[in-house]
Amino acid sequence: MKLSRLYTNNSDFQTIDFNSWFNVIFWDHEKKDKPWENGVGKTKLLQLIDFMLWWSHSSFNKQIKTNLDWWVFFLEIEVKQDHYITISRFRNSAKISIKKHSINKQDYRDILDVEQEWNVWKCAEKQGIEIINSYLNFSTSFPYRTLIHYLLREQNDYASPFTTSKYMKHRDWKPYLYELLWFDGIILKRKYLLEDEQEQLKKQIENLRKDVPESINEIYVQKTELEERVQKLRQSSDISPFKSQNFDDTTIRELVQWIESEIYRLNRDQYRISTELELINESLEETTITEFQERQFKDFFCQLEGVLSEEGDNLKQRLIDVKKFQETLTLERNKYLKERKVLLESDLDAIAEKYKSLDDKKEQHLRKLQESDLFKKYQSQQREIAENLERINQLERELAIHHLIEEYSKKRNKIEEEIKELISEIKLQNSYTNYPELFTKISNLLKDTYSKVYDQTEKALIYLNTNHSWNPDFENKITDQKDNPLATDDGYTAKRILCALFILSIMAIYSEEGFNFFKFAYYDWVLESAWEGVKRNFIRETKELCNKYNIQYLISVIRTDLPTDKSIINQDIVITLSKNKKLFWKNF
Repeated sequence: MKLSRLYTNNSDFQTIDFNSWFNVIFWDHEKKDKPWENGVGKTKLLQLIDFMLWWSHSSFNKQIKTNLDWWVFFLEIEVKQDHYITISRFRNSAKISIKKHSINKQDYRDILDVEQEWNVWKCAEKQGIEIINSYLNFSTSFPYRTLIHYLLREQNDYASPFTTSKYMKHRDWKPYLYELLWFDGIILKRKYLLEDEQEQLKKQIENLRKDVPESINEIYVQKTELEERVQKLRQSSDISPFKSQNFDDTTIRELVQWIESEIYRLNRDQYRISTELELINESLEETTITEFQERQFKDFFCQLEGVLSEEGDNLKQRLIDVKKFQETLTLERNKYLKERKVLLESDLDAIAEKYKSLDDKKEQHLRKLQESDLFKKYQSQQREIAENLERINQLERELAIHHLIEEYSKKRNKIEEEIKELISEIKLQNSYTNYPELFTKISNLLKDTYSKVYDQTEKALIYLNTNHSWNPDFENKITDQKDNPLATDDGYTAKRILCALFILSIMAIYSEEGFNFFKFAYYDWVLESAWEGVKRNFIRETKELCNKYNIQYLISVIRTDLPTDKSIINQDIVITLSKNKKLFWKNF
């Protein structure tokens, strides 16, 4: 994938026709100009390319202070030789249109509103990314947007060749870079997902433990004692004095035995149903978390169509099967839980009605006994029985929570075992003797090119370590030719050159191996503060890499960042910017 042309429907923008290999965006500033206060548009050009490759329009708009609401941008991309697509997008729109064509340097401003002329018409983000992914057909298992920040570096984003400020967490970039360097990124992605699930279970267990005693045996002892007490109270209830009243045996039996037993049964049923409903609600909430993780999972696995090897096809099919099984299982489980929930809620309503009926009936009998002292004793016993039964119900709930904690703990232990297996695989991969051949090629090309840039006095090494979380750490080191570390390891210029050559080495080796992948990168102010020899050598070596491996590299420079012999880039300048000739002809 290379950039071919960028233009708009507005004459206030300079159309850019990109070279197939080395490109220079040149700011021809005057000595009195302050480079950091230029506003001519070289950094905005980088952001505009990102926007056209489906960067969020709201994020892009934050960077643009001028009014471009009715501007439409067109980006022509070379997908492969003699195959191009043009993407059109309004500045304030979250939708794009796409047209395929076989000849480059086209101008489609006149057909902007002619729907039938476009292969894809104003599609939304999700669909658009999937379509572009299908056109690019990359040899990686992740969407093209995942690595876009490695290809578009702004002037203050050179802290590390392995990540950028756009990636907030390690899990946002490490699995993808791991795979890009030809390690098994799937196991690392799987480890991060399992760790997320493990942490979620840990929080659930901690919340559940707040509501129950630590010892389950303590609960069993209390429950047994209360059940024995209830049994004794029931046995000691003396109904013979009631027979001296003017009540027949049927009335007394109904009052003491039937109504009491029915109310107790209803209480138990009500507790059982309420507990089951609570567990169903927790399960449905847990499913929501799983669906959120599935959206993360999808970003990683949904684009496996680009994997070329037989092993990749098998892996793709396995992941598709697992995904289908997961979706089917989740749908069936949720359907059952929701149906069960409706049924249980209906049962609760029925219990409430029956409870009211029994309570009314009990009141009818109790009115006849209110004047009896003996009834007061009986009433006290019944109150104690009810309190004990309520406490028994609470203890049964605590037991259910303990069982749920035990279930979650077993699940955590199972996850822990799987994580340990993944850690063993990661440690094995990170061993120097097991480095993939492709990684070694990238590393060697980077080392050789870096040495040439620094006149064979320095070389750059990249390697992997395993950190305290048993995840890979990508490391780099600058040494002399005898492998002695140099102070330039953390130098301002050294970091910028290393970042640039790292992505160039990846693109070069991928191109050499015939893999479908990005063949362009745009680095802003990469030569800032570099000394004369480094500037000259970097441009020479970069141009050689671009020509040899058929890759495209864009840099933005100001006049003072160029070597003394500026003729070295005369044929490579695709746009010249100045205070009188800005990218948008407007101030930002």
